[in-house]
This record gives sequence, C-alpha cells and structure tokens, in this order.
Amino acid sequence: SLSYDHNGGFKMDYLKNAGGENNLHVKAGDIVKFKNGSAKWQLYNSPDSVIDLEKAIAEKDYVLAYAYTEIQSDENSVWFISLGTNDGCRLWLNGLNVWDYPQSRGLVADDDMIPVLLKKGNNTLLLKVEERGNSWGFCVRFIPFSTAKLAERGELFSITTGENGEASIVSKFASPVLQQLIQNLNIEIVNHQNKPVLK
Repeated sequence: SLSYDHNGGFKMDYLKNAGGENNLHVKAGDIVKFKNGSAKWQLYNSPDSVIDLEKAIAEKDYVLAYAYTEIQSDENSVWFISLGTNDGCRLWLNGLNVWDYPQSRGLVADDDMIPVLLKKGNNTLLLKVEERGNSWGFCVRFIPFSTAKLAERGELFSITTGENGEASIVSKFASPVLQQLIQNLNIEIVNHQNKPVLK
C-alpha cells in the first residue's frame, strides 16, 4: 500500500545523546546510544556522488540512517542543495530542518532543489534517510543558486485550501531561506481566459 508519511519510528530523534538532530556534535568513531541499541559513526568515502546505503551500511528493510558532513563557505550566500533519496528523508542545515520528503521513491540525483543559506565559515549538514524496501541511498550536491532555475521548477510557492475552505499561500522551503530570497511578492490570479481576477 502507498504511504504518504514516514515509516513508524522515523520521526524519533535517535541522536538526543549527541545533541539531537538540530544540534548534533559528532565525529567518526563516536558511538550514539538510543533506546534498544546503539550505532557507531563511520567515515565513508564514495567513488561518486551517489551513496549506496545497502553497500555502506546494510541490506535491511524498514530501517533508517543518518549522514553528516561539514561545509566551509567563504561568505554568506544562497545555494541549492540538490538532493535525491531512496526513500523518504529529512535534511538539516546548521540545525534547521530545511527539507522533509515523507514518501517512497527511487533515487534521482536532482529530484529536490532546495535553496539554502550557507553562512560564512563552518556549516553542518545532517541527512536522515529511511529504507522501505528494494534500493537504499542518497545523493547530495551543492549547485549555485539561480532564480531562473527556481522559477523554472515552479516550486517556490503553492496555493492550498485548508479544511475551513480558506486559501493559503505556502512554501516547502524554510522561512530563513524565504526571508533571504524574497523582498516582496506580487501575486496575480487569472481565469481560464487569462484575465486577472485577483491581484
């Protein structure tokens, strides 16, 4: 059956004893203890940008893994994190949960293009990936930010209707990123004849 949410247990923070998912402090070799078990952080080098978690960790179903790295930036700047995962995932940059994809999918390298703000100096990146069966892996790359690419994908905002029938403008992106990207917003809604009905 199709599930539109993460596996059971995915939302639990297994890293509480190391600062938690939003304030992680780890290095290779550290052991993190959690209820009913423990895990050891290991340094992993991949021959390409796709990390095959079945080779790196285990060929098990209905499990999850964390990946952590640090990125140095010469200045405050907006970039795309280009992300592909198999299956669902969550992504934190500098402790802020900037992305959540809760469904099954195959790994496509640039499935998600997430605008993020890298601060000058050290930046931390934490990825949590679940396995629902078959393949398991991820790909994370940094791509220079482009408003044209963002507009081309049409993913900055969407209009949704709540249970009370009220329309809302929402974004999948974290509010610090939106504050960096958006100075002002003009919205025009057109009908089927392409005539404005609301500005």
